This record gives sequence, structure tokens and C-alpha cells, in this order.
Amino acid sequence: MANRRSFTPLTMPMMGSISDYTTTRWGRRKPFILTGSLTAAVATGLHDHMVSPISTLSKGYRQRVGLAQAIVHRPEVLVLDEPTNGLDPVQIQSIRELILRLAEKTTIILSTHILPEVEAICRRVIIMNRGCKVVDAPLEELRQTGSLEEVFARAT
Repeated sequence: MANRRSFTPLTMPMMGSISDYTTTRWGRRKPFILTGSLTAAVATGLHDHMVSPISTLSKGYRQRVGLAQAIVHRPEVLVLDEPTNGLDPVQIQSIRELILRLAEKTTIILSTHILPEVEAICRRVIIMNRGCKVVDAPLEELRQTGSLEEVFARAT
């Protein structure tokens, strides 16, 4: 399982091109990653920007570069840290749709404090408080007890 997890950080890369970033790991190119990079680029909508310098891309496209790098090896578990932070409404919708597509084949752990994001993407909610799990329930079950904001306020 160690090779089947991936993570995308809040801050995305700025150096090199998309093809450099998604195909290089530990300083060398691997055949599997080379073929997977095109698949990841298509999945994330980056295929038309593969040779573009990352520094010239919008924040939304840089978020996609991070996602492409995270999915290039087809992880079983993908941790996304604030994947829509700082994006405009069109980019947010696009990233949400991508996450939902990825969730068909990958377990997604969404780390966020933006509760509308949780409601738009998640089926299950786990709320942590000071490193301890204080809520673990399906979203629909939590909605029956009040808004997600109210659930969060009660739990923390």
C-alpha cells in the first residue's frame, strides 16, 4: 500500500513544465510514469498545456498540475488538502467534477475547513478536533441533525 497513496498540497508547484513535473520522480523518468502522465493530463484537463511553463498557468491550472502529479501512478488513496482554495467559481466547479470522477476509482480524503466544499463533494464526514476524531458519519445522516456548520460547532 505504501506506493498506492498520494497527496496534493495546498501550494502547487511553479517550476518547469507540466510534463516535467508529472513525469519526473526522484530525479529520473520512469516508463510507467511517462505513460501515466498523459492519462493524468487528460483526466485533469491539462493535455493542451503539457509543455507550458507552470509559472505561466493560472492558479486553477496549477491546482490541476498537483492533482495530475498525485494521480499519475493511480493511487488507491488520494489526500487532497484544500483543493479549491483561492479558485474562481468556474474553476471550483471544474475541480469538484474532477474529484467526483476520481472518487469512482479512488478513495479520496478531503482535508478542508470549507464546509460547503464538504457538502458538494463528500458522502462521509469525519471531523477532527485537536487530533481526535469527534464525528464520523454519512453526510445525509448529519444533515438530519442540522446544518454541517451546526454539527461542526457542536463537535468542536
